[in-house]
Amino acid sequence: MARPKKSLNIGVYNALLRLADNLRKYANYLDEQLAATETSQARKVPRTDVDEWQVYQAMNITPTKRAKYQSLHQALQNADSYEAIFINDFAPADRRRRFEYMTGLVFPIKCIRYSYTALHNHLHFVWKLEVADNESVRQQKNDQTKDKLKSQFPVYHSRAMKRDFLSCFGKVTGVKSAFLRKAYRRLTGDSAAARNLSEKEVDSRIQEVLDHEDPDILWDLRVNNTGRPEDYPLFLQKCQDYIKGR
Repeated sequence: MARPKKSLNIGVYNALLRLADNLRKYANYLDEQLAATETSQARKVPRTDVDEWQVYQAMNITPTKRAKYQSLHQALQNADSYEAIFINDFAPADRRRRFEYMTGLVFPIKCIRYSYTALHNHLHFVWKLEVADNESVRQQKNDQTKDKLKSQFPVYHSRAMKRDFLSCFGKVTGVKSAFLRKAYRRLTGDSAAARNLSEKEVDSRIQEVLDHEDPDILWDLRVNNTGRPEDYPLFLQKCQDYIKGR
């Protein structure tokens, strides 16, 4: 059997040396990264929940601001003193516009804004204050309102996430909000009831579409107008003929 050439042995030997050297360097790199990670973790302070309070004085509001915050102001004025209003429900779903909305808040009556932040969870509330209360009584009632809210934070967080989901995916996909609501409920197990009778009716029909797994189902919307005279009998008859011919 022929012996390997000396030059080949030297080539293999040098390749093994380079491999060993690279493995050593990589091992040193891993040791350095591990040490850096351990140092970084040791320095980290566990994140705690953050509470923020801000008192708003009653002020005259410009017509532009009044129109922008009309629904929020109306809800606040209709509520009892120290009854929390969830600002997230009134703020725009778009993040940039929501930031502008939150930073520009103004109110026609004296009130306090309470914000709770934990990780990516930002919940904002406002309630009006009783002018006759002194500072001590006011602080006590503010704390009582906050304590009531704490047990409901998961519910409010779910509402905020659902709103963001509907807004974000609605813009990107163009899917109707009724289907997105159903998708959100199936993905998250959300069991929140419909906000009104109309939404409940739509959700019920969407459920039928999904149960039949048929996206081409056509619904006769005249069922919603029971008792009312038909305005377009010829048009409706043509629609009926078309449906029967499918």
